[in-house]
Amino acid sequence: MAKLVNGLGNTAIVVDAGLRVVKVMDIEAEGGDWMREGAKQMTGFGFGAAAGMFFGKITFAGGAAIAVQAGLTLAGPVGWLVLGAIFATSFTVGYVVGSKADDLGQIASDRLMEIF
Repeated sequence: MAKLVNGLGNTAIVVDAGLRVVKVMDIEAEGGDWMREGAKQMTGFGFGAAAGMFFGKITFAGGAAIAVQAGLTLAGPVGWLVLGAIFATSFTVGYVVGSKADDLGQIASDRLMEIF
């Protein structure tokens, strides 16, 4: 399960980074301020990835610890269902927190660019 979660997380990071690069390249092709957009995307990516991974891992670890203490991981199909629910919850928490942190990072970058 841990290898699957790790692989999905790494794949999501690579896809997100690729989409951001394409966005910046499109702005450059249109003659826009691609350096500003690049700074926004990099800052948002860093904030979002760090926050999403942190809170997603904490949620997964906490849920797994509760399930182990309750003996639900040894309960056969019920255990798999519980682990699936824990994974889905941690994925959702990581996504939501990461998305909000991405937004905050982009806003912070934009404001810093205005100051300097």
